[in-house]
Amino acid sequence: MLFAGVILTLLAVTIVSFLVGAFWLAKYASRLNAGQALAVLLFPPYTFYFAFYKLQVDGKERATSLWMFGLAATLLLGGVFFQPLGVIASGNVSKLDPVDPDEEKRKVQEQLAKELKEQSEAKAKELAKEEAARKIEEDKNTKLDLALICEEIRNPILAELPEELRGATMAQNIAQGLKSDTGKNLFKSFAKMDGPQKAAALDALNKDNGIATCSMADVWRAQPPAPAAPATPPTPTPEAPKP
Repeated sequence: MLFAGVILTLLAVTIVSFLVGAFWLAKYASRLNAGQALAVLLFPPYTFYFAFYKLQVDGKERATSLWMFGLAATLLLGGVFFQPLGVIASGNVSKLDPVDPDEEKRKVQEQLAKELKEQSEAKAKELAKEEAARKIEEDKNTKLDLALICEEIRNPILAELPEELRGATMAQNIAQGLKSDTGKNLFKSFAKMDGPQKAAALDALNKDNGIATCSMADVWRAQPPAPAAPATPPTPTPEAPKP
């Protein structure tokens, strides 16, 4: 900001010198006619010609010197400080200030932190998108798996098999057709359950997934519960030997 102020102050001084000198010479030209005065004021080449070759009066040296100084200094400053003046004209005056190494380092760190944050947010959004797509696919496969478990018992191919092979074949078909983790975990858990327990577990998942009817659950629900394991009799404590 200070550098910009110095440049603008110097430029203002030279421009004022140029204008004052031009008006001073135009005052001499106005004594001849208004056209010449206007040409001296607005057209520097004619001003130069008028001051050095046409004007023959005492005291013109100060007006000519002031005009020449203002013109030369303005052109010199404009050439030397062309780039800074362009920056000033664009409104980014702060770019002309000397760069503080600590401030520059802080800005770089802030920029890196901002980029890392944007990358992290983009990654989180991408992961959330993938998770949402995975959940949609899992939910879809879960419904298909529940439908398979519920209605595989109605598969017409099973009716053509001997009765002793139907259960194993149905279990094999279900195991091979399961796609979701929920369906696979449910099917594995059936090994430790009796009929009513299987029906209850299947009904709970069917309710969560909007499945109203389930043939397999009806079959399991009609089965008797597994008999309770007999209680283990207490082990008799040996008597201590009599003395």
